[in-house]
Amino acid sequence: MMNNTTLSSSNVSEACQQAITENPTARIIKLTFYITAMIVSFAGNLLVMCVVYRNRRLRTPTNYLITNMAVSDFLMTIIAVTPSAVTFITNDPSWFGGWFGLTTCKLMGFGSGATMAGSIFTLTAIACERFNAIVFPLRSTMRSGNTKWVITGVWLTSFLVMLPLLFTMALEKDGGSYYCLEKWGPPLDPETSSAIFTLASFILLYAAPLVIITLLYACVVYTVWFRQIPGNTNRSMKKLQLKVRKNVVRMLITVVVVFAIFWLPMHVVQLLISFSEVFPCGFPPSGVYLACLLLPHSTGAINFLIYVVFSEDYKQGFKGLFRCFFLFGRKASIRLGQPSVRTENTIDHRRSTAHKQDMELRRLTSNNDQEELSTPKGTKNVRFESEYSSSV
Repeated sequence: MMNNTTLSSSNVSEACQQAITENPTARIIKLTFYITAMIVSFAGNLLVMCVVYRNRRLRTPTNYLITNMAVSDFLMTIIAVTPSAVTFITNDPSWFGGWFGLTTCKLMGFGSGATMAGSIFTLTAIACERFNAIVFPLRSTMRSGNTKWVITGVWLTSFLVMLPLLFTMALEKDGGSYYCLEKWGPPLDPETSSAIFTLASFILLYAAPLVIITLLYACVVYTVWFRQIPGNTNRSMKKLQLKVRKNVVRMLITVVVVFAIFWLPMHVVQLLISFSEVFPCGFPPSGVYLACLLLPHSTGAINFLIYVVFSEDYKQGFKGLFRCFFLFGRKASIRLGQPSVRTENTIDHRRSTAHKQDMELRRLTSNNDQEELSTPKGTKNVRFESEYSSSV
């Protein structure tokens, strides 16, 4: 997690002041990309959860893990991305004061790190599940009960890894304003403890998952590409097999590349701050800082786009949701909106028709007493109600 270090203008050199200064054009571009990524991540991951919930066919261990990653990305958008977007919009990184400010500061820091870790660990769990299902298909695949334990383990591990932030996130007052940042103080050594946590975060949240995912997906790609379909296959079957193989390879390569590229800048900058003097001001220039936040914060939107591009099941599920929303919107507009001239005329016509039918019923009742006696009770009302409902 990036340190939200804030320095006042009176305590920084001219070079450091220039490093945190940005021109208006860069600010507009930054806000545009950041807000777009936030909206796509928020709406896209919510759609993923809805699609899996609505489709029983998608309730498989892999899709449960994908849903858990969508939950992680959704929470990360709320807890981490939204406060950063507000800071960029207002250009004011100050925080609240008092007990409320301290509580929200700790929860925001811990929650941001935990949701990021949850997304990364879930991505690793998906790679393990796909490896077992494809490379060793005869083994018993992960069941729903086991998936629940895996998801529980993912979140417990995420909370455990990010637990130090719950104690180190604190408020610091500077110039009458409060700022939320990491403070590694006694009994821990500030510099050593911060450096150890940075190195551990790099290993647990980037290096180890990247190596595991790369190796597992390499085995999956090798198995998918060279495995032969049993029995005699014709030309069309071979063409379909090649198409599926290419799609799987592209998807897996995309997942690995996105993870490697989008999370690398944040860890590199954190390592440089902790173990070198590359940034004498204690923080990177504004452009580098933006990349370190925007790239990992946009992984939620990128994961959603991967589903849209490569998964036919999610494509159909998204289309079904959009059709439901569209039809519901039309019905709601008819019920709640201002009725049109055509709607008013239709209602008047139905009312007049109902009134005519009621008058006809009364006339028949008064002139055909004998028919009324021979007709079973309620038959005429049932017939009329049927005709009335059909006309309406």
